[in-house]
Amino acid sequence: MQPPRFKALIKPVRRVWARVLGLSLALALASSCSGGGGSTVAYNPSPAQPIKHGLLVRIDQLRATHLPAPTPQLAREFAETVHTAFADNAYANDRPRLHKDASDGIGAIDRAFTSATGPDRAYLVAIRAVLLLDLGQAEDSFREFARSMSIAPNQLAAGYLITSHVRAGDLPRAYELCRRMANALRDPDAVYAFVGQCRTYTGAMTFEGSMEWAGPELTTWYINETQRRKQLADAEADRRRQEAAMQEMQRAQMERDRAIAKSMCTQSCSARARNCLNTCRTAACETSCSNEETQCIWQCQR
Repeated sequence: MQPPRFKALIKPVRRVWARVLGLSLALALASSCSGGGGSTVAYNPSPAQPIKHGLLVRIDQLRATHLPAPTPQLAREFAETVHTAFADNAYANDRPRLHKDASDGIGAIDRAFTSATGPDRAYLVAIRAVLLLDLGQAEDSFREFARSMSIAPNQLAAGYLITSHVRAGDLPRAYELCRRMANALRDPDAVYAFVGQCRTYTGAMTFEGSMEWAGPELTTWYINETQRRKQLADAEADRRRQEAAMQEMQRAQMERDRAIAKSMCTQSCSARARNCLNTCRTAACETSCSNEETQCIWQCQR
């Protein structure tokens, strides 16, 4: 299978995979998998190095402790961290470092491949393809994504290949991959999300056009699922509106209760002041009664 028009695809597809991987900086730094790794590319840093990007520090830690004999999990972590660093522009001023780290990631994947199971093997090959893409090797990357799908369907490889075929105008191949991946997924949420992605990939202006690839059964399921989710969302929105209305009623009632309490308190202060004044025989006594009333009312308004 020949890759379709790769030169024009490199930049837009890189942007797609920054989203598809969804690998956050925090997760990459917090990951604590164990494994191993060696280096295949010579790299000599300059004497005056700036402060290292946090992900590059993590890559050095993984390389030093785990890369000679990496487990599939460690190979995956190393490769994903390299890609995340690339997406975060950690290699913007150090292309030799990118070449070294990506090559080491590819080597770790190759060494861990035989100990991985079928689905894990497919994902490792897909991550390998991502690193090749980061290195600008688009044609090799395409072939690796295709190899990944031949091992087992996975969303990482499928998404790249579908995007490539759509951009190349090869909709039949894109639609076939959409069908294959949707049928391979078992989690309803994953199926629903993937169908939505495929609808976006098609670029169709109508619902019917965006579901042309899906077939009657999947289309019916997607329509029913969309309606079900809308009903749940509407019910949740109604619940929140009712809850907000109830909270507003309670707030208004509390304000009314406070106003009534303040009024009763003020009236009580005035009544006490009148009783006090009725017993006074001097100006000083009257002043004291007035001051007590003022202080009492002030306390009521707090």
